[in-house]
Amino acid sequence: MYLKIETQTSYEYLQKVVSVLQEPICILGGWAVYLTVNDNYKKNVGKEYLGSRDIDLGFHLDKNASEKEMKQSSFYLALKTLEKDGFELTSFRLVKHLDRETGKVLSQEEYVKKDQFDLIEMYVDLIVDNLPNGFKKTFKMNLIDETLLAPVFENPKNHITLTEFKKKLILPKPSLLLATKLKSLPGRDKEHKRQKDIYDIAALLLYAPKRIDGSELKQFLPTKSLKSIKQINDKEIEKTESSLGLQKNQFKTAVLALKKEIE
Repeated sequence: MYLKIETQTSYEYLQKVVSVLQEPICILGGWAVYLTVNDNYKKNVGKEYLGSRDIDLGFHLDKNASEKEMKQSSFYLALKTLEKDGFELTSFRLVKHLDRETGKVLSQEEYVKKDQFDLIEMYVDLIVDNLPNGFKKTFKMNLIDETLLAPVFENPKNHITLTEFKKKLILPKPSLLLATKLKSLPGRDKEHKRQKDIYDIAALLLYAPKRIDGSELKQFLPTKSLKSIKQINDKEIEKTESSLGLQKNQFKTAVLALKKEIE
């Protein structure tokens, strides 16, 4: 999936990023899946679950927020803190360019001289639940907004709180995290991104602390969106079972059960 140095470096940067941000810090994406399933996965499979190459962080913004309120938000503080720490804003993402061999942060001059294979692009994606009308004018940037993030902040029952890296973190609860993966699957145009989503779907179905059923998912996504589970073909299921060290048909059985529950 990803080279070990990429996920290891990302994990180290996850710790660094968490250490400089204000609590509570909302983790999304691949690292949220890792933190959710790793204990059970490791117990059953005997190895660590897959890490992620990117770091996804979630923030709440009121959809009617004024410019002043936006500039007092946890999102703005995080953006400025990460820029101060050396991350460069590019479109909707923050990035640091690292030397693949040494992990050293590269200057712009060093970066342009490097071949792509000799680089690790350390991306941090800042994701909000709402985009206020004046957002782009205020920040001069594009940003990812994810409506499924709103329930995380609206109701404590929709998130899990844990202490990691000596900081208070919140994660979407497993069913909500799975909903985000099912929602994103149809739009994945890169094979490695799609396959990683499928790995994460399998891990959440099989190794979340509590079994996720279709009725939970229907709280967050309409049946039409949930039917993306049907897009996962037999070849992708077999690859997932082999790559994750699962028993034959273990993931397939979970997929079939979920299909029945959402119909």
